[in-house]
Amino acid sequence: MHDGSEASVARGATSIYFSSIVLLLVNTAYFATVTNILPTAQIGVLAALQIIIFGVATLANLSLPQTIMTSMPLPPAVAKLIPEFLSSGQHGKGVQVFRISLLISIAISTVSALALFFSAGWLVNSVFQSQVDPNWLIMTSLDLWFYTLGQLLMMTLIGLNKTAKAGIYYTISFLVKYAASMGLVLVGAGITGVLAAWIVGDAVMVVVCAANARSFALGSAEKVSRTEVIKYSAPVLVSSLVVFGVSQVDRLFALGRFTLSDLGIYNVAVAASTIAAFAPNAIAIALIPSLSTRFSEGSLDGFLSLAKRYTRYVSLVAIPMSFQIAALATPLTHLFGTQYIQAATSATIISTAIGITAVSSIHNGCLLASQNANKVMRANIFGLLVFAIFVTSLASFLGFEALAWSRAVMMLAITLAVEFYAYKQGFLVVDWRAYLSSFAGSALMSVVLLVLVNFIGGYLRLIALLPLLISLGIVVYFVVLRLIKTFNKEDMDFLRSLLPQKLGFLVSWAARIMGVADAPPQKED
Repeated sequence: MHDGSEASVARGATSIYFSSIVLLLVNTAYFATVTNILPTAQIGVLAALQIIIFGVATLANLSLPQTIMTSMPLPPAVAKLIPEFLSSGQHGKGVQVFRISLLISIAISTVSALALFFSAGWLVNSVFQSQVDPNWLIMTSLDLWFYTLGQLLMMTLIGLNKTAKAGIYYTISFLVKYAASMGLVLVGAGITGVLAAWIVGDAVMVVVCAANARSFALGSAEKVSRTEVIKYSAPVLVSSLVVFGVSQVDRLFALGRFTLSDLGIYNVAVAASTIAAFAPNAIAIALIPSLSTRFSEGSLDGFLSLAKRYTRYVSLVAIPMSFQIAALATPLTHLFGTQYIQAATSATIISTAIGITAVSSIHNGCLLASQNANKVMRANIFGLLVFAIFVTSLASFLGFEALAWSRAVMMLAITLAVEFYAYKQGFLVVDWRAYLSSFAGSALMSVVLLVLVNFIGGYLRLIALLPLLISLGIVVYFVVLRLIKTFNKEDMDFLRSLLPQKLGFLVSWAARIMGVADAPPQKED
């Protein structure tokens, strides 16, 4: 059975995951709207402005923002240290960690916003070659401040074991952000409308998260050793900057070597392919506080048991999603306009790599929770070096695809390094049956979908049949997993832990569909 902690992790991860799915649907509608209305050069401008915002957030919060989808989440001190202090009864120290983090975040984001505000004219002429309105940079300077603070507050809620609420607020913020962006673009507001919507959406995130964290933030604080905070935050910041560089270096390379239009096209490939990263990212982010608590309590068996259980769920969710996206890359990229079809191959390459490496997100979380963030840093530096070698070697004759292949190889390199360090620490636990079963089912599903895509042909027909193709892929995947008896009673217990009691009947239905003899839930003591 799942204890309260595991149920909390499950609900938290599910909240973040499904909020991400809602975000994905809205963001896809928004992206399809702006890419079909705005010229590719302006899509490239939006990508460049996002790089600035994400970069400041990474530096100010000493960690990657949640928006950057990666199977290597690097949570800030508020998500790692607060739950540890609370579990040991040191509430005041948790409060002080939050205040230190908040002060750093506000200071760095404010200085960065002012620097961007006053250098807008110079950047337009020297960096963007007069293709950007200075007002866009001024609006970006305001948005990056709200965005950075909102990310810190959301991660604080996760550290307070309020992951479900954080997921809800995340959803609300981005619904405002992207729905408003889409509406404003449709009425002709262009990039100015998009940036205005970003500002409002990120400000909403700050307000709702601050209101929920208020009672904790105003509590009594106790002195915390700066060394303890720095010991965790310093390697996480370095790793985050490396991962940020890795996550954006291909875009920067596209901008430097090609044009804003080329950047806009390649950005579509990355956006489409990273959909599958939602699942491992959500699970790992929600899992780290519980892993940290168990490690600090010396419960190694519980630590490893929890990690292994979640390698199962990452495998069962992330691998099929990534393979399905890879198989359907052509109609998916066509949604954004015919000019983006050339991004389909890159999307296939990156999405497949995400699925193969997704399970490493759990071992990455194990290293972070056990104060081995320096090893995560080394793994990511190694990956960045591998990327640099490959992109330099391939760019001259593969074009955009060199970026995708280099990114894929980089992900594999980081995964191998993380798994090596996890093995050395005794954390390399994997539900191999789930991983291999999911891989087999996903591979067969992708073959079926590829055959159908080639048979159907015609972009309009493919787009019209896309919902049917997605549904068919899911059916094929689950039929394969049922035939090889992948699911078990523990999966039903896990599903039951996610659902309200009144929806418990759905577990029985799922058990019959998955071929599992489900037992009725046990009464709690």
